[in-house]
Amino acid sequence: DLIGLFVNTIVLKIDLTADLSLTELFAQVKSRSIAAYANQDAPLEQVIERLNPPRRFNQHPLFQTLLALHLPFDDAVIPGLAVQTLAKSGGMSEFDISLIVEENQVGLTCTIEYLNELYDEQSVRQWLSYFLNVLKCCSKDSLLTIGELELLSEESQQQLLQDYHHQVRHEPAPLLHHQLSSVAQRLPNHIALVEKDKEYSYQWFDNKVNQLANYLISHGIGESDRVAICLPRSVMFVVAIFAAMKSGATYIPVDITQPDDRLRYILSDSDPKLVFVADSELISRYSSETQPYRVVGISEQSDLFNQMSIEPPATIVGRQQLVYIMYTSGSTGNPKGVMIEHQQLVSFINSYVQRRQISVGMRILQFGAVSFDSSVEDIFGALTTGSTLVLRDDQWLAGTKEFWSLCTQYRIHLISLPTAFFH
Repeated sequence: DLIGLFVNTIVLKIDLTADLSLTELFAQVKSRSIAAYANQDAPLEQVIERLNPPRRFNQHPLFQTLLALHLPFDDAVIPGLAVQTLAKSGGMSEFDISLIVEENQVGLTCTIEYLNELYDEQSVRQWLSYFLNVLKCCSKDSLLTIGELELLSEESQQQLLQDYHHQVRHEPAPLLHHQLSSVAQRLPNHIALVEKDKEYSYQWFDNKVNQLANYLISHGIGESDRVAICLPRSVMFVVAIFAAMKSGATYIPVDITQPDDRLRYILSDSDPKLVFVADSELISRYSSETQPYRVVGISEQSDLFNQMSIEPPATIVGRQQLVYIMYTSGSTGNPKGVMIEHQQLVSFINSYVQRRQISVGMRILQFGAVSFDSSVEDIFGALTTGSTLVLRDDQWLAGTKEFWSLCTQYRIHLISLPTAFFH
């Protein structure tokens, strides 16, 4: 005679492909269970030892979910002893989540045990309702596929589709360059940009944007055309962005501090019709004998601004038009252009503004590289809300003490810093 805990756990690996029918699933479970029981004398500990899977201190090496089926049995009769069956209560769950099924005279009693460090009671109760709905589906039609099983009851589906569904029509938010113009009309004298010791009002900024946009249109730039902006971080860089948007063109921000080979590759791959550079730059660096784009030098004092109207262009820009193409780092090969549409940018910036609670009068530092995606948050998050965009220069990188001192001096409210800044 033996006394002990006669429990041996068997690990099953089941295929749950969505197009598998319930009949096929049950047959698979049956055959694999029979095959496993044929080797049930092999203790689980020895199986784990032979397999030697990767170990994690907070997980079982082979499975996280357990099904335990307890069959009915009569209390043992031992002469001279009173024997009573005790139900397990309390204690710690041995696995992430376990379904314990006990067969009795009325049917099956199911209990779920779970680690409350991983799951809360509400989630487990919800899963239990899903499980019951799946069982109902299984009892109705064994030809259903796994993908056709319903997790929600009819009542829950009705509640989700009808009771909670309200037809609310939201007018789409204006495109970002229209939002800028709206801010300029409402707050013409508010400071839009700060560069070193110079401040620029929204009215000045929007007028410059309109003049440069009208210049682009007068030179045949419009929808589906691309404008590369090869300017240093400056007021003119931001003016060029919004000017390209108002003209209907797609802008391509280019970091001019990068090597010439990368710069030329981006210009070749993006196929711009016009390239903006600083007046002081050598235009030969950006010229190409094989591509017919124009290279135009601009600065605040450029004559082209005086020749153009400050009235906003009448261009109609579609929401599905490309607003910009931003190139990846190219760490796994050549840089790749990521194309973003106007509506995508509107949705992202509106969400960003709400999440960061950006409002009129805040000051936002434009820190990241102008060709890095965080610059989009800084530029549009500030200039579509009536905030002030502060453009940093290399002086901000002199040291940690100097950086935070400048943040105080310029009254910065919001900064997006790359992790490299803290190293």
